[in-house]
Amino acid sequence: MLAAQASGRMMTAVTTSPSDTCVRITGFARMDSAHCRLMEGWMISTMRQIGCDVHPGGRETECVSQGGAHHEFRCTWSRA
Repeated sequence: MLAAQASGRMMTAVTTSPSDTCVRITGFARMDSAHCRLMEGWMISTMRQIGCDVHPGGRETECVSQGGAHHEFRCTWSRA
């Protein structure tokens, strides 16, 4: 028998334009808020590593632990 998936689907890109980049984590209802902060940092750092200048305000905009349907992270950026 297979164990149930506990970690969800990591980082599904919803939009990827400079004016609105949005990624989601789904199926991970019990993610600790510290992990949410870690994922914010990961998203911003990854964008910088691929040559983007991430504008201030990149953050988690929806959170399951606060009643959201999924964990959602958004930022805006321009080419560095």
